[in-house]
Amino acid sequence: MRKYNHLISVLMMLIIALSCNSAWSQPKLDLLSRQAIKMHSAELSTQNIKYYPVIIKTANDSSLTQLDSLGVEIMHQRDEFLLAFIPADKLDAVNELNSISRMSMRQMSMPVMDHARSMSNVDALNNGVNLPEAYDGEGVVVGITDIGFDPNHINFLDAHARPSRIKRLVNYIDTLGRIDRLSDVEDISQWDTDRANNFHATHVAGILSGSYSAQGYQGVAPAADLVVATSDLYDATILAGVEEIVDYAKSVNSPAVVNMSIGSYSGPHDGSDLFCQYLDKIGEDAIVCISAGNTGHRQNVISTSFSDTKKQEGTFIFDYKSWAGLQLYGHVDMWSADSREFQVQLCIYDNVDSVFLYNSPSIGASGLQSWSISSHDSGYETDEYNDIFTRCFSGAVFVDAELNEENNRYNITVSYEADCLEKYHNDLYARYVIGIIIKGNPGVKVDTYSDGIYTYLVSRGVEGFVTGQSDGSISNIACGQNVVVVGSSNSRNTTPRVDGTIKNYNFTVGGVSNYSGYGTLVDGRVLPHFCAPGNMIVSSVSTPFIESQSDDYKNSMATKVSVDGKDYYWMSECGTSMSSPFAAGVFALWLQADASLTVNDVREIASLTASKSNVDASDPRWGAGNIDAFAGLKEVLKRASINSVEHDETDVVTYLNNDQIQFSSIGAETIVVNLYSADGRLVMNRHESNDSLIIDVSMLNSGVYLAEIITNTGRRVHRIVVR
Repeated sequence: MRKYNHLISVLMMLIIALSCNSAWSQPKLDLLSRQAIKMHSAELSTQNIKYYPVIIKTANDSSLTQLDSLGVEIMHQRDEFLLAFIPADKLDAVNELNSISRMSMRQMSMPVMDHARSMSNVDALNNGVNLPEAYDGEGVVVGITDIGFDPNHINFLDAHARPSRIKRLVNYIDTLGRIDRLSDVEDISQWDTDRANNFHATHVAGILSGSYSAQGYQGVAPAADLVVATSDLYDATILAGVEEIVDYAKSVNSPAVVNMSIGSYSGPHDGSDLFCQYLDKIGEDAIVCISAGNTGHRQNVISTSFSDTKKQEGTFIFDYKSWAGLQLYGHVDMWSADSREFQVQLCIYDNVDSVFLYNSPSIGASGLQSWSISSHDSGYETDEYNDIFTRCFSGAVFVDAELNEENNRYNITVSYEADCLEKYHNDLYARYVIGIIIKGNPGVKVDTYSDGIYTYLVSRGVEGFVTGQSDGSISNIACGQNVVVVGSSNSRNTTPRVDGTIKNYNFTVGGVSNYSGYGTLVDGRVLPHFCAPGNMIVSSVSTPFIESQSDDYKNSMATKVSVDGKDYYWMSECGTSMSSPFAAGVFALWLQADASLTVNDVREIASLTASKSNVDASDPRWGAGNIDAFAGLKEVLKRASINSVEHDETDVVTYLNNDQIQFSSIGAETIVVNLYSADGRLVMNRHESNDSLIIDVSMLNSGVYLAEIITNTGRRVHRIVVR
C-alpha cells in the first residue's frame, strides 16, 4: 500500500521513538501514543533519531536523579512537570520508572495590517490620540513559539535595516536534542531560518511586533522586545520555547505576552492533558494568547447523549485529502463526560449495494480494551487479518480504550491508515467506507472529535449514522484555564498584489470568520473569549521561503520593498493564527500602561470592552465580540487609577476617592499643579505654599489628563485618570 509522505506531520516523533524494541501497552502513555507504536514501528524503525522531546509528569522527587542517570536532558521544570529530551535508547527504561506517572509525546501542533489596526482602534493607541502618551509596546517583552522564522526581514530590524530587534532566538532540533540559543545581534544576523519551506512564524511575528511602517503594515506592538522560539512544534519543544520567552522577560524585569498560533484537535478538550496543565502554570508568569483553531466550518465533532431510546449512534470516516473517502489517515478521539464507560464497534459499508459487509467485536467498557484489524498485505501486526477488509482496503485500523487518570473520563481512540481499493460514481468516490458505531447506557454522554486535519465525519445518508458538526471545534490545546483564546474576524476582503492587481474575497468585512473554532466545554466554559482581526491580514514573509518560489508566486504577494539591494515581501493570510498575535500585541500595549495586568485581567477587560458592532449574538464564534484596543486601554487606565498611588522619587499622587486627588512633592516649599486635557487644554490650576495640595476634580469630565507638577525642586508630568 502507499505510505503517506505526511506521516511526519502527525505523531512522527513518538512513532519513531517507540518503534525500537518497545512493548506497546505502556499505561503511562496516552492512547494515541500507544496506537502510533503499533501503526508505524516497521516503517520508521530505521530513522536516525537520537532524542525525543517529551512532557513528563513525575510521581515523586526521586525522578530527577533517576532520569539523570539515564542521560535524560531536562530543558525546563515547573513543579511536577518536566520538559525533557530522552535518549532514543533509554526510552523504554524511562517508561518503566515508578517515579514517572505520565508521559506525553504527542503529535505536532499545526500552524493554524493596515485595515486590521484601524478596525480595532490600534492606530489610536500607536499614535496617542486623546491619550496621555503613545502606546507601542515599549518596555514589554512579546514572543512566539512557531515555525518558519526569518530574523533578518526588515520588519524586525531597527533603522537603516540594522541591527535586529530580536532579543533572543532559540531553535530546537528535536531529533538531535539540540538547542541553539542566540542573543548576540551579529549571531542572529548570521542565522538564516529554521525552515526554508515555511513562513508562518515570520508572518505571525510581523502581526505581533513588526516595525517597518513605510507600507502601512507594521505590527501592533512595534517597539516591544521580541523573543522567538522555533521547533517542529511538538508539545515539549513548544512549551520549552514559551519558557524561553518568560525567562528573558524575567531577566530584564519586564512583563511578557506569549503568542501561540498553533492548534491541535485531538484530546479531551477540558484542559486536563499534560500540555494544558503545563501551560496553565506558565500563565502565572505571562499572558498567553492562543488561537481558537481553524475548523469552525468543518464536520469534525459529534456529541451523543444516550437514553432508553438512543442506545447507539454511528458515523463514517471521510478524508480531507481526496474529499472522497479514498485515503483514510488520522484518528478519531472519543471521550465520555465522566468515568462511565462506553463501547465502539467498527464496520465496513458498501456504498454501491447499500449493505454492511463487516462488523468488528465491541471494544471498551468491560470487554476488549485494545483491538486492531488489517489487510493481509499491510505489514502491520494486528489482532485480526480479515479477508473482507483486505478486499476493501489496504492498511490497518487500531482501537484502544482506557479510563484517563488525569481527568477520570473514559476515552476510546481509533487510529487508521487505509486506502480504499475500489471506486464508484465515475471513479470519484470510495465504494467502501469505515464506520464507527458508539454504544452507551442511558445517561452516558460521549463527545467525538476527528483529528481536524485529515479526516471528517459523515452519515452517507445511512440510518442511525450522523454527520459531524462544528460546535466543539475549538482547539484542544486552547482549553486550559489560564490562557486567552482568540477567534477570528474579517478585517478586509481585498488585498493588493505586487503585479498591480487586486485580489477579492467573498466575505463581509466586520463579520466573524466562518472557520473560527468554538465550543462549550464539559465544565461549561464557552470559547473563544473574543475575536480579533484575522481575515485577511497582510504581514511579512520569510525571505528564504520566498526566494525558492516562482516569479508568479512573488507577484501574488501583497507588496514588496527593496532596501540596499534586497527585496522584502509581505503577503495576505487568514486564520486564527493571525488573530491571536493581533490580540497579543494589543495586550502588550495595555501592559505598557499597567505592567501588573494578569491573564484574568486582560481576558476580563477585553471581553468587557469588546466591540459589538456587526456582532451576531447568536453566533458562538464571536465570543464576547471584537477586541477594541482603545476602549480596553481606557478601562486599564481607569482601573489603575482607582484607590491607587502613583509615585516616583519626588512626587506622590494619591486618589483619595473619585472626586479628590492629592499631589505631594517631597522636600517642596511650594507646589503648583496644572491639569491638561488629552488635547492639550489647561483645565485647572492650583498652588499651595507647602509640599502638597488636594484638587477637587468632580467638575471635570471623565478621562485621561496630564498633571504638571512644578516645585522649587523642578518640573514633572504625571498621567491621571478622572472617573
